[in-house]
Amino acid sequence: MKKLPGAACLLALAFQTAAAAAAGPVVHLASYRAVYDLSLGSAETSSGIANLRGRLVLQWSDTCDGYVFDQRILTEMVLQQGGAATSDFTINSWESADGKQYRFSLKHTMNGKVVEAFRGRAELGESGRPGKIAYSVPEGRQETLPPGVVFPTEHNRIVVQGALAGEQFVVVEVFDGSGEDGLNRVTAVLGARLPPETGDETVFQPLKGLAAWPVRLAFHKLDERKQLPTYEIGFRLFENGVPTHVSLEYSDFSIAGKMTQVEILPDPDC
Repeated sequence: MKKLPGAACLLALAFQTAAAAAAGPVVHLASYRAVYDLSLGSAETSSGIANLRGRLVLQWSDTCDGYVFDQRILTEMVLQQGGAATSDFTINSWESADGKQYRFSLKHTMNGKVVEAFRGRAELGESGRPGKIAYSVPEGRQETLPPGVVFPTEHNRIVVQGALAGEQFVVVEVFDGSGEDGLNRVTAVLGARLPPETGDETVFQPLKGLAAWPVRLAFHKLDERKQLPTYEIGFRLFENGVPTHVSLEYSDFSIAGKMTQVEILPDPDC
């Protein structure tokens, strides 16, 4: 089961440099905790999935020196051939305020058995040089980050910046620490700005009066040349960085996420 990166994870602008984007509208991302009920959107026979239910919990917090992001996706899948499978995916991360340092920890279990675990630190390179990743799980593993990569909070900030500036496309390479699929070229397609009080999420007080944009993220592996993305994520992005109407789309099935709770957390006293 794939995670929901950045949504919260939620790119240098397609027609501007990253430096030019940084000079755009000022973005304030709210600290928040949100809960979503998950259900099966669609499934082809090849997926092996007959039904699905679950829960997604996202929490993003400003800690003055950086940003903490915690995510958990718990799903129960009914299989076409009979039986069921339970997937529990958690990722916890910290990103420095300047966007140059990143710590991450990931654990994924299927039916209670650990099938994937990663923990490590990443650092961007200076002056266009490559960055580096050092893993403690698996111990001793090291990798190089290409120049121009950003981490998830910076990615989310630039997407919101692009939306506020009226951009339609935002593209960047993102590393989120999510295992073997942690480094991707992400293309964001930004829809037209929606006026406040649009849609059923207005029942949530923290989102009242805020503008939002429909956003679609397509994820491509850097070393793959195929046109179709590995997976896509759709959501409605509010100007404070909170996502609603979440959908995760893979090659042969999709998952729909409906927000059931959202809480804006207090800003830290820095």
